[in-house]
Amino acid sequence: MSEGTVYILTNASMPDYIKIGFTQADDVNQRLRQLDNTSTALPFEIFYAARVPDCRRLEKTLHLVFGEQRARLNREFFTANPDLAKAIIQLVEITETTPSDAEQAITPEQRQVIEEEKAKRAQPLTFDRLGLEVGTVLAFAKDSAQTCTVAGPRTVSFRGQEMSLSQSALIVLREMGYEWSTVRGSDYWTHDGVKLTAMAAAE
Repeated sequence: MSEGTVYILTNASMPDYIKIGFTQADDVNQRLRQLDNTSTALPFEIFYAARVPDCRRLEKTLHLVFGEQRARLNREFFTANPDLAKAIIQLVEITETTPSDAEQAITPEQRQVIEEEKAKRAQPLTFDRLGLEVGTVLAFAKDSAQTCTVAGPRTVSFRGQEMSLSQSALIVLREMGYEWSTVRGSDYWTHDGVKLTAMAAAE
């Protein structure tokens, strides 16, 4: 058992990714300072942090749960819903330790830019926004033989039916043995080998 803090970090300049990690230091802001460099346009924020009985084990569990949504094998970044990760942490937490804006050294000016960026990214993902025209063929990330075709601003034609990206992705995943009830379709459909989630993040 190694008591410590498990945290979820977000960054408005990388809106589709979260970072899940742990620290045994008393001050989780120390990790933020290590990540605050010129490679990111905006500072990282601690979305949620909590003291837990076994931080190493919980971090490994979260990485396993969201493994299919990992950006790269050697990185702790995931295209996952931060609220889902938070809910798992809350099941075992001793106490929440999420710092305030002031404790995270986020200035009012930075907060304004962050909120503006979040508002912009909150707009619905459409194929028009990604520059994909009706008729564009998309391939499934886990099996490129599975394809669908852009049918409208937010729908695709899949096996003769018009539906959402998420619906079509869920059909394929269930056929592959996954028992998930919901998924984000843009995490699984690709154009020219690039996931739509990554295309949106690169706008």
